[in-house]
Amino acid sequence: MGLTNEDGSAIEIELPPELHKPLSLTLKAHEAMDLAWDQLAQLAAETPGAAEVACAPGCAACCSYLVDTVSSEGTLIAASIENSPPAYKAIILSRLQDWEYEFERWSRSHPMPQRSDGQEHAHDLWRGRWQARRIACPFLNLDDNTCSIYADRPATCRGHHACYAPPDLAGEIPLQPPEGCFTSWEAIEKGELTPIWQLNSELCTIFSQVMVKTLDSQNVEWTLYFLPQMVLREGRKHFGWPPNTHMRRNKPPRITQARKEPPDGQLQP
Repeated sequence: MGLTNEDGSAIEIELPPELHKPLSLTLKAHEAMDLAWDQLAQLAAETPGAAEVACAPGCAACCSYLVDTVSSEGTLIAASIENSPPAYKAIILSRLQDWEYEFERWSRSHPMPQRSDGQEHAHDLWRGRWQARRIACPFLNLDDNTCSIYADRPATCRGHHACYAPPDLAGEIPLQPPEGCFTSWEAIEKGELTPIWQLNSELCTIFSQVMVKTLDSQNVEWTLYFLPQMVLREGRKHFGWPPNTHMRRNKPPRITQARKEPPDGQLQP
């Protein structure tokens, strides 16, 4: 089965037989998403007045978000890491464990509200509090703000993007990206999040639905979790990665500089 190295080059690896089907389906779903994105971009380029995507290489404004990841996507990424050069694998495993410790520590004082009827905004605001702390995704290279798993990134990342306001709304909307990509501490304290017009969530939702429907169509079971935890879980399950000892990690959290500085340059609790 073909996966990718950190540099995007193809590698051939041996996988347990039970992983062939879910990973093959995941790769096919990702290919369909990439094709759809290319077609949408071409259509937008040919359509007068279409909203312009604000994202560009090196932005990384969304790389502190909590990314929902399907289990087969976590397995795909874990397999790529397992078969990558030892030095890269060691760095990524260390970052993943650092992120895991920091998230668990923070979650003890900020329990996650369930996403149920009447709780959607509370859940989204909880995510916003984590995101505003600017903890970098373990797969983000802070030297150049590039993604080390870009070829195998989850459906949520593939569909997420920010848009500038269409020309016919110029002057009517107060903010433009990149500032529009950020939820500020002041907004969070008021119970507010980034205005939805600035973040096109429809494609992100559609891509996620493509992923799970692809698996459902072939009766492949799946679960959903945040990206670092899902990759660690699948790596521990299939490749014997070190278990979670819940021991303190003596490293400060990695902070993405793509976001605005918090008050006094300090992480919020």
